[in-house]
Amino acid sequence: MENTWRKYLHAKIHPILALFCLSSFVHHLVLAVPDQSRYPYQPTENIIIACGSSDNFISQDKRPILGDNSSQHSTLFEPQNNASIASTAPQQPRSSSEKYFLKARLSYSPFTYIFNLTAGQKFIRLYFYPTSYPDFGSSKAFFSVKAGSFTLLSNFSASITAAAIGQDAFFKEFCLNVEEGARLNITFSPSPDYQQAYAFVNGIEIVSMPTNLYYTGTDSKKLKFLGQTSNPVTSIENSSALETVYRINFGGRLLSPELDTGMYRTWFNNYLEYLTDARTGAIIKNTSIDVHFSGIPNYTAPVEVYKTAMSMGASEEVNVNYWLTWEFPVDSGFTYFIRLHFCEFQEEITEHAHRMFEIEIANQTAETEADILEWSGKGSPTYRDYAVIIGLKENVKKQNLSVALHPAEGWKTNYSDAILNGLEIFKEDNQKNLAGFNPDDPITPSAAPQKNSRSTSPKNNRKTIVAIVAGVASGFILFSLIFFFISRRARKGKDSGSSTWASFWGPFSFSATKSTKSGGSSLPSDLCTHFSLSDIKTATNNFDDVFIIGVGGFGNVYKGYVYDGSTPVAIKRLNPRSQQGANEFNTEIEMLSHLRHLHLGKIALECLNKFAEVAMSCLDDKGTKRPSMSEVVWGLEFALQLQETAEKNENFCAEEENGKKDDVDDNEIPLMKYEYDVDSGDLFSNIGDHVLESRTISTVALTSISDDQSLSTKSSDGRHVSGAVFSEIMNPRGR
Repeated sequence: MENTWRKYLHAKIHPILALFCLSSFVHHLVLAVPDQSRYPYQPTENIIIACGSSDNFISQDKRPILGDNSSQHSTLFEPQNNASIASTAPQQPRSSSEKYFLKARLSYSPFTYIFNLTAGQKFIRLYFYPTSYPDFGSSKAFFSVKAGSFTLLSNFSASITAAAIGQDAFFKEFCLNVEEGARLNITFSPSPDYQQAYAFVNGIEIVSMPTNLYYTGTDSKKLKFLGQTSNPVTSIENSSALETVYRINFGGRLLSPELDTGMYRTWFNNYLEYLTDARTGAIIKNTSIDVHFSGIPNYTAPVEVYKTAMSMGASEEVNVNYWLTWEFPVDSGFTYFIRLHFCEFQEEITEHAHRMFEIEIANQTAETEADILEWSGKGSPTYRDYAVIIGLKENVKKQNLSVALHPAEGWKTNYSDAILNGLEIFKEDNQKNLAGFNPDDPITPSAAPQKNSRSTSPKNNRKTIVAIVAGVASGFILFSLIFFFISRRARKGKDSGSSTWASFWGPFSFSATKSTKSGGSSLPSDLCTHFSLSDIKTATNNFDDVFIIGVGGFGNVYKGYVYDGSTPVAIKRLNPRSQQGANEFNTEIEMLSHLRHLHLGKIALECLNKFAEVAMSCLDDKGTKRPSMSEVVWGLEFALQLQETAEKNENFCAEEENGKKDDVDDNEIPLMKYEYDVDSGDLFSNIGDHVLESRTISTVALTSISDDQSLSTKSSDGRHVSGAVFSEIMNPRGR
């Protein structure tokens, strides 16, 4: 043991940000705990860190706890790293007597723990006691937590969370997979959105879990994906991370970590808090049947979970007229993994179909003929796994995920009843993110921290504008311009007596068509991003119906998010039953990928703003707020007249430039750089309410060329001059 300690004290740690590196001696130490062998499962790693503590001690469940600030471990700190400090809580929390709550590590700058772990799936438990530490007020703790590449918490307030759940100390539990040879970094970062925000943690626990306890691993182990007709099953792969949202023992006592099967999970018994309909509900207990594991491993859940259950009650007349229902608040915008635990132990249930019932989860049918005896036999535990999406809803942080049981039809079953022994609900990461919103803030305004002005800096605004203009408005503007410029050219061609299609398509160029001038007009291939099918499925949550924003001739159009969820896009999916075939679909894609218009580097600011306004209003999440087609046509007509008026009131130096036109390359077009400011960063929730204000306009010094005119007149600040004020359409006739 002495050599192991020496090896640990001289372990190499990450420079500057890394505080601690916990090597293999930790789990060697933990595995020596007495009576560890009495558990069905023995974890490889079983680590508890008391953050900010100088002592090593034993937990209530008889495990050793390592203080990260112990005097014999002083070499674990980088000498130049003074970012974090250790502090003592003013008192022990009322809800726990664990000693690791008495100390904390706090910092106004990011700090990191580094763990050397074996490969495999792990539990990560973070312990928080939000109280007033010296020089650190509890209301100012807003921070994020990352484990590896996953964001576990973001803008997280431990004090708000504690107040919402009615506990002065609590923990958050996560599951993730550690790859072979990889180290696990857990980083705590103060939120940049609040002034004087800091990060803190009281304890960190890492415990190995059996392979594929919750992850699916093989193709044979699938979850029913409720509400998904095209993909009725799904899986939880090692590339995913989970957050434990609920783990409940129905009808029994609270099972503390030492009563678990070796993974030190906590099984709460607060099932009555979420019960919304149990007219004659009853608690049933096993007093005569031996529980034996045959279909599932004996470490799946404690035996006690399978010795108690909640049933609908003894009244058949009442049972057939209601659903035994629980509703669990969960964060909006995530996929949830639900595991229901069952064990049939009542003496009167002896044959298949004696007790058969229906199961609904989130108002989706999960089972129509659930028969526990058929699934596993008498006294033999089993479980069923399901997945369901709780979609985003405007301004709603949390929604209820319901679990409801109802007897099967009378002719199918002898006993009109249903039971449930245990339940686990996990949140699955959404593109590496598990962070939800804080509960409603009960903190008084005087105690709440002030918002940081840097969160609305011009840099962030520019990023928002790029996402809005590039991801939303440009596509709509392109289609609109094509339509109106074609109409415009058509009228001009008609007036001049021309009947050739060249007059229509003259201003357009395709990369497949070579230019007759020296410079080709082909669209550079490096401007086109290619997405794989898996990327598109990820962006749309496997083409989830909740993301449908429209229906076209080829099929549905989905709202999706790419580049780690930072950029919203519209994704069109071909419907095989569409009357338009795959060839037409491919033709449209190819055309949109290559088509561009020469007049896009020369749009007047007023015209561009109007186009963007119309485009954004058409994408409002609330269909009732979207404009009618006549209103869209009106808006586009108005935008075109803004452009035409701007052209008339500006000196385009047409005669001077026409003489040079034949000598200039097609690509030498005036490039306009617009910088905007947008009041909101929410791209889709209220997109119709965005207001684009022009801040600066600068012109890149390139030669201008067009078919009949060019830009040259600008004001002193670079802004194009417009001589008219547009309060209404001056020419309301249709085009």
